[in-house]
Parts: sequence; C-alpha cells; structure tokens
Amino acid sequence: MGSKGFRQKVASYLFYKEGALKKRDADFISLERAHSIGILYEATKEESYELVKEFVRQLRADHKDVLALGFINDKDLPTNRFVKLGLDFFTKKTLNWKLKPSGPIVENFINTKYDILICLNINRIIPLKYIASESKALFKIGRYDELSTNLYDMMLSVDDTTNLDDYLKETRHYLNKIKNDIHQKT
Repeated sequence: MGSKGFRQKVASYLFYKEGALKKRDADFISLERAHSIGILYEATKEESYELVKEFVRQLRADHKDVLALGFINDKDLPTNRFVKLGLDFFTKKTLNWKLKPSGPIVENFINTKYDILICLNINRIIPLKYIASESKALFKIGRYDELSTNLYDMMLSVDDTTNLDDYLKETRHYLNKIKNDIHQKT
C-alpha cells in the first residue's frame, strides 16, 4: 500500500471515529418543492464537470437556485476550468492532513441552508464526505455506504461500475418520486 492509500485509510478511519456522522432529523423535500440545491461532486475529469454543468442548467431551467462544488484531486485548478457563477471548486491545497477541506468557498457551501444537498460522491471521496456531513442542508441525498447511514437522509444503492451520468439519472428519478405532500420530520 502506497502512502496515498495509507493516508486515505487513516483519513477514512478518523472521519468515522470523530463522529462526523451524527444522527440528524431529515426534512423530506421533493425536487419540485425545493428552491435551493447544493451539489457536491468530483470535478477532476472534464467529463464529470460537463455532466454536472448540464445537470445544474436543467435544475435552473426548473427555477432552482443551484450551487455546485467540485473537488479537483490536484493541487491546482486545471487551466481550462474556470469558476463560473454557481460552479465552484476546491483543490488538494485546501485539505489538511486528515483530508478535511477548508477555506471560504468550502465554508460558504457548508453554511448555506440548501433545501436539498445532492452528493454525487460515487467514489466515496473523504473531502466530499466531510462537506456533506457538516452541510446545513435540510435534506441530503447520496450514495449508499454501510458506514454512512447517518450522513444522508436518502441513499441510492449503486454498484461500483455505475458512472456519474447513470448516477445523476437515478438521483433525479428518485428525487422526483418524493411527493409534494411529504413534509415531515422523521
């Protein structure tokens, strides 16, 4: 196991040990009723960025206020990637030794009280989990992970071969299944 693999294992262990997954009360909000949506994703690959950018465009066409925060698994932002209104990024430079991100962009995202947080963390990246766990969002949706049952209010179970495009389609499908009349605390 290389130093990167070891660091990932230690960071993952500390993430769960520190109680980042506290029990929370969910507020089930339908996609139709939501006004604000936060999206977390890995933006290292241009293809992922383009898929999320299109998803953001679709949500905005439905009159949603959307902010997507992408993690670039590199020290610097790629030269062809620019921060646009509603599409922010953070890089490895913002991570501490436990892989916990910080900085104004990350803090702003965490402290915004989105109606829905959509975590497109299909590769279970620790920095994205930290942000999801600290997010003030009312309703959080993400990939099923046995260790993360307190992290999300709704989890989608997908296999390891699922790509981001398919995961986005599944996410939208299940968010659309939540009925408007469900507005209850669990």
